[in-house]
Amino acid sequence: MEGILSEKQTGTTSLPSDLPLTFWHGDGLLGRSVRFTFALMAPIVVGLMVGASGWVAYAILTCILSYMLDTGGTALSRVPNFAVAALIVIAGAGIGTLAYGDPRLTALALGGTAMLYGIVEGLHPSAAAASRFLCLAVTIAALYSPVHVFDIAVVGGCALYGWVLSVSWDAATGIWRPSAGLKLEQISAYLKKDQAARLVFASVTGMTVAGSFLLARSLGLEHLNWAILALILVLHSDAEASRRTARNLFSGTLLGVAVAWLYGTLFESPSALIFGMTVAAIIRWPVQQRKGSLGFAAMAVFIVLLLQLVAHLTGHPSHAPADRLIDISIGCAISIVAVYVNAAAQWLLHRASS
Repeated sequence: MEGILSEKQTGTTSLPSDLPLTFWHGDGLLGRSVRFTFALMAPIVVGLMVGASGWVAYAILTCILSYMLDTGGTALSRVPNFAVAALIVIAGAGIGTLAYGDPRLTALALGGTAMLYGIVEGLHPSAAAASRFLCLAVTIAALYSPVHVFDIAVVGGCALYGWVLSVSWDAATGIWRPSAGLKLEQISAYLKKDQAARLVFASVTGMTVAGSFLLARSLGLEHLNWAILALILVLHSDAEASRRTARNLFSGTLLGVAVAWLYGTLFESPSALIFGMTVAAIIRWPVQQRKGSLGFAAMAVFIVLLLQLVAHLTGHPSHAPADRLIDISIGCAISIVAVYVNAAAQWLLHRASS
């Protein structure tokens, strides 16, 4: 690895043929963490400077998804990835806007996009991330903030910012990350394999998300998106992976909420809250490597401090710590039920086909 990192050429880096896929991050764990922080904090800082509104949520989604779809390659070959990130957020926001104010249409939209996640979940991390963010964009537009023309412009600007950040970082480090994006033949081969089992899992996922929305709405949960986020984070076609993610998400959220509440109680100034958010963003990936629950804890700290910052600036009380814990717990519990439903459905499918 050290040999690769020190070998610089004009425009590209010479790479061995047996380079592991994980190297698509290219610049190491610390570099990825710093780039992630730049991507995540940019729309928040701009929002604080000019006055935040509904566009900030779409900006954050686009910046994070742009980071997650950045699979390397030449500067020009990366453009489609960032364009796709913008189109996914815009498409999700458009679908959600059409369903805004109608619970049945919202449930249908969420269920449909969750089914798409169920279909591509095992294809590639970038495909799973893209489908998750599509569902989140639907959630934000349908429940909180219908998309407007200005929001679309912001999404495009954030995708461009993500591309500039990606290319500038590699130019500055001299390490041009090799492309590890999806190939059409990979997609085709995946979609042809285990079609029936994948459709069963997708159907269970879609019905679970749609039903959970209706349940959370009936319970009067303020942050329905958190429960839905928990579902699409936890649900995997691999039952053991789902259970492990659920444990990590619940325990990490519990730890993160406690840390954020304590920090927010001791340090209430906006500058201190922004500092805490920045630290949480920087350590997100390093601690994730040590233990999955710690990555979720850092994410919880960031979100709770962000909402406490908004509450401080607007003068409205925040119940973010308790809300986050309750909503994530409900999402985790429902997802585990869905895992067993999927297992039973897969068993019936296997028995019918044998």
